[in-house]
This record gives sequence, C-alpha cells and structure tokens, in this order.
Amino acid sequence: GNLNRTGYIQFEVLNLTNTFPPINFKILQPYPNPFNNKLTLPVYVNQRGNYVFEIYNIQGKIVDNNEKYIDNIGLNNVSINFANLSSGQYFISCKNEIRVSEIIPIILLK
Repeated sequence: GNLNRTGYIQFEVLNLTNTFPPINFKILQPYPNPFNNKLTLPVYVNQRGNYVFEIYNIQGKIVDNNEKYIDNIGLNNVSINFANLSSGQYFISCKNEIRVSEIIPIILLK
C-alpha cells in the first residue's frame, strides 16, 4: 500500500450528540420537608416517559415506589402520598430505564 510515514495517525471524529440526545432528569428540593403525608417533588426532565420514584428507609430498603408517566418536558411537580408509612427519615430517588437520579433525604412527620 501507499503509506505516508509522517508519524501521525489520521482519523475522523464523528459527532453523534444531535443523533442521540441524552436522557437527563434531576430532582430538585422537595417541599415541604419535613412533610405530613403528601410531598411535592419538583423534577426536571428532557424526555417524556415513565419515571419510578423509589422511597428508601434509613436501612436502605425500598419501602415504596411510585411510577409516574411524565408528559411535560421541563419542570414538573410530582405529588407522592406517604399515608401508608410511619413518621421518620426516608430517602427518595427517581429512575428510568437508563439511569438513577441522586438520592434526596426527606422527613415524614405525622
């Protein structure tokens, strides 16, 4: 073959960012916190779809989960009812089929 021996390797960079936009979502500070039975969780999403909100006790065990379909791109307020749980500290996260959000501490006071 015909090789140019310059000591450099030539390659082409492909830009795929416009083809496959990342699915991003973020939990903002829930309110009120502490709360009594009902918590409002602001969530920013850039794609519509099913999101699962998992509630963990202080031992790290999942004690409840709520699946919500979010149809609005941007900021959404998701309400979650904690009537079936007793007072105490919990943690909440949001996940979809690709990733899990940060885990946010919350306090339930009845």
